[in-house]
Amino acid sequence: PFGQLDSGLDRRHEGTGLGLPLARSLVELNGGTLEIRSEKGRGTTVTVRLAAGRSGGTSAATLPIVAKAAAA
Repeated sequence: PFGQLDSGLDRRHEGTGLGLPLARSLVELNGGTLEIRSEKGRGTTVTVRLAAGRSGGTSAATLPIVAKAAAA
């Protein structure tokens, strides 16, 4: 399951932690997958795979999206 690593009241990042579960649900509703790999101190890689067409075919496209977040 997805969740925040730091759930204490004094954490540095705001939010309820619902963003990733919501994104995963939306991706899965559209026949896709959402995968997250994260290493503390190194960063996070998010992979979203969606079907290429609406016909329900088996072809799929993987598009790399690279974004760098500023280190806090």
